[in-house]
Amino acid sequence: MPIISHANAKSVHPSARNISDDLIRAIAGNGGTIGVVGFPGFVSKDARPSLDQFIDHIAHIATLVGIEHVTLGIDYYTGQYPYADQERAKVDYDHYVETGMWDPVVYPSPPHYFPAGIETPAGMPALTQRLIERGFSEAEIRGVYAENLLRLYEKVWGA
Repeated sequence: MPIISHANAKSVHPSARNISDDLIRAIAGNGGTIGVVGFPGFVSKDARPSLDQFIDHIAHIATLVGIEHVTLGIDYYTGQYPYADQERAKVDYDHYVETGMWDPVVYPSPPHYFPAGIETPAGMPALTQRLIERGFSEAEIRGVYAENLLRLYEKVWGA
């Protein structure tokens, strides 16, 4: 059962790092999950994506293949706002580009503002609230947060 731990839907935002609907269907068709990521360049063209733009990826994947194939892979990191100031973020970014870890075509230059309301893990209640407002059930939200991935791990590891 495959896991794509950090990717969004290319049909929602055409980042080179995002994945096609065909790949989403293939992952789900084999029982896998897709971890929706909050890195701003993968969420939208906006430097400061909205919470709804982030949720649009969750909703698209859920509509396409079922919410049981959606997890979170938000991908917070130390070079993002508010953890790093602009100077430190740029030094880290340049290092990632120079070492080939990041391609500047795929990873835009900082600052990196994660979706409004969930800029840090402390914002998870805002994500939960907005998912409820967008019509997701408690069971679906629990699945996205952890249970979908745990179910997959149990099948693979036989727990």
